[in-house]
Amino acid sequence: MNMIAGSGVLHNTLIFALGLLFAGCANLTQLLNQMDVKKPVISMKSANLTEISLDDATIQFNLEIENPNTFGVHLAGFDYQLDINQRAFLNGDQPDKIEIAAQNKSPLNVPVSINYVRLLDTIKDLVNRKEADYKIDFGFKFDLPVLGNTRIPITHTGTLPIPKIPDISISSLKMNKLGLTGADLELVLKIGNPNIFGFDLNNLNYNFSVNGNRWVKGMESTVGDIAAGGESLVRLPVSLNFLELGRSVADLISGGTDLNYQLTGVMDVSGKELPLQLKGVNFNRSGTVNLDK
Repeated sequence: MNMIAGSGVLHNTLIFALGLLFAGCANLTQLLNQMDVKKPVISMKSANLTEISLDDATIQFNLEIENPNTFGVHLAGFDYQLDINQRAFLNGDQPDKIEIAAQNKSPLNVPVSINYVRLLDTIKDLVNRKEADYKIDFGFKFDLPVLGNTRIPITHTGTLPIPKIPDISISSLKMNKLGLTGADLELVLKIGNPNIFGFDLNNLNYNFSVNGNRWVKGMESTVGDIAAGGESLVRLPVSLNFLELGRSVADLISGGTDLNYQLTGVMDVSGKELPLQLKGVNFNRSGTVNLDK
């Protein structure tokens, strides 16, 4: 009899406990349903080129995550899709985890690197373009109360410059002075900037040869800035010594024929508006030039 009574008490106790448990779950569900859970707000603050060369570029997207809730939220990661000229080019999935405190904001900087070799190989009509349009779609993943796994998208559009090397050519070759043992000339180079941004041209090393004979070799440490789509003239003195170069050179410049030349060298280019750094850009030009007397 005592055992049977004890079993009844235990049975009633279990039923009571289960009742409390279910009531607690119901209350918890009701509490969660009553919570004013808001999705975090993602905003794009800026998108800046942090690096650019003939090979690649890096765009840093500076975002801000705002948590409007009275409790902290957890960023579980994000994905992105980069389209260039309306064609899919790059995508990724980052497991970055960030805790954003209640009613607080947190910055998030996302660098995305673009390889120009791959880009121009993938989208061939960009080879002769100076810039390209891009669109990047982000998806930020949160695990929120009531709402559960939530993906918040954000889209940003912009333009990406496609850098080109400077154009260099001979503008003119002028005779300033002719003597029995030598001549003084002026070689004028025209340097054009085919880009949509300005740059500084420095450390211009050059070799100028005519008919296989080097007439001048030198270096200009500072050429100056060249505006987007602009050009600049660089005037270089050329002093010829007939005793060193031979009488044939004197006869050559005294004649009226065009001169066969070769212009080679290297130069450094740095951006004015953009973080562009091009070191040791080679150039090699050849053709004919008329000597103005």
